[in-house]
Amino acid sequence: MLVEPNTRILGLASVARLAIFARYPKAAVLLTTQDRLELFQNIDVFDKATLAPDIHNWFDRYEKLIIPI
Repeated sequence: MLVEPNTRILGLASVARLAIFARYPKAAVLLTTQDRLELFQNIDVFDKATLAPDIHNWFDRYEKLIIPI
């Protein structure tokens, strides 16, 4: 495992953060700002994830979530 669960990683490039998130073998949540959300649009290259889920697609989401705060 590259990173322990519940770890905050500062100063890591977005693509590296996305790769670690996508390779995590279980369900995971990546929190990001609204401004940086577009940097994570291409997660399908690594794995399936739901980007900015809302109430309308909550039950159709994948195990990996990218949520803007």
